[in-house]
Amino acid sequence: MGAFAALDQRIAIRHALTPMDLGESAQYLRHLLALVGRSDPLFADDAVARPHRVANGLPRTLNNAATAALIAAAADGKELVDDHSAKRAAPPDHSARTRCYTARHDAHRQPALDDWFRLTQSCHYMVKQRER
Repeated sequence: MGAFAALDQRIAIRHALTPMDLGESAQYLRHLLALVGRSDPLFADDAVARPHRVANGLPRTLNNAATAALIAAAADGKELVDDHSAKRAAPPDHSARTRCYTARHDAHRQPALDDWFRLTQSCHYMVKQRER
């Protein structure tokens, strides 16, 4: 028996998510932004491909890659994430880890970045509510 045998015994149903394709990743990002009320595009069409490749189509990793791309775009003063910003945020080896640029522009944050932060805060709130 492994170290997590007790936990393994409590799991009744297992399901593995298959990776999303590029179109599903783009739709997923649009859906997340719609949840916080953003209807305007935030990612250029060519900018979605790089986070999708970095994340290998996995939703949680795509969230991290998209957040890093948004931070890179905001640090450059851009309202729209383009491929250059996505490339800056992607690790050079295209692994699942993402580098977040820590440029502090809190006084001059872009509205697009505010939308993404609002989304992540609401997601954290929903998770905490479910844990209660």
